[in-house]
Amino acid sequence: MTPVYAFIILVACTLLIRIVKGPLYTLPAMGLDMCKRNWWTNLLYINNFYPVEQSEICLTWSWYLAVDFQCYLISPFFILLLYRKRALGVSCIAALITASLILTGVLSAKYGLPVTVFGSPSKNTTDASADYIYTKPWTRISPFLLGMLLGYAFSSMRSRQVPINRVRYLGN
Repeated sequence: MTPVYAFIILVACTLLIRIVKGPLYTLPAMGLDMCKRNWWTNLLYINNFYPVEQSEICLTWSWYLAVDFQCYLISPFFILLLYRKRALGVSCIAALITASLILTGVLSAKYGLPVTVFGSPSKNTTDASADYIYTKPWTRISPFLLGMLLGYAFSSMRSRQVPINRVRYLGN
């Protein structure tokens, strides 16, 4: 993934900036000018932490790649824990999911942020929501951990036969 990502950043820093400049230039939201200054944060997968301001991020959509990579880095710990001590692993993952959900609520309350992206929040609450909640791994790890837990459950059930009535599920 990183070589393709690096190529996209290279294109955004060099070629794309020159292609889109002109009388109909309408791509400031992509932050192409910021790529010249902050491209290295993307390659290190820390662009959801630095730069601090969302408006200074190179390729603003790439925050998710950083969060996904950060979650991937800690996943071997949980997989090993599930493999060696199943009950402890499940407990730790459940506790982290709960902590992540509680933390998201606490951050929303502390900064007065809406709990939904629907509606018409002001620009200030949208930016603050992105800075404190939306792009951070500690508020995004819940689905990742739940997926890991379900993957482990399906993997451990592989040896057991689970009866599925095909007519019932396909017929309804």
